[in-house]
Amino acid sequence: MAVETCPEEYLEVSPFRHGVSLNPISFGPRYGVIVDDFEKAEISHFFKVVERKKGNYVKAAGKYACFYQEIENDDVAGNGPKALEYLRSKAKVVPPFYQEDFSSSVSGHDGSVIIKYSAKLDL
Repeated sequence: MAVETCPEEYLEVSPFRHGVSLNPISFGPRYGVIVDDFEKAEISHFFKVVERKKGNYVKAAGKYACFYQEIENDDVAGNGPKALEYLRSKAKVVPPFYQEDFSSSVSGHDGSVIIKYSAKLDL
């Protein structure tokens, strides 16, 4: 687990829909999902990082607890609650929880991706 200082970012956020496949072709190079309610630990929104004028959501600047995990592509959707539980066990954080697809593939590891999990520290 690490702490990073993040600048304000602009996101295009849309409601979560089952059956939608997130990938860099349809969502661009930086995309993922948001969990708004820590207790439910369910995906509430999709997001992609965009330029300011295209954004409908601002990810606040500040200090974020984060970690990266290599995971099998088939396990990405179901791993969010465990990742959130782990992050909350290591740092005092506040919603929302971001799950960002950091790498769409890992060289030499067919079928795995790198996911970045983060939430803002409660300072």
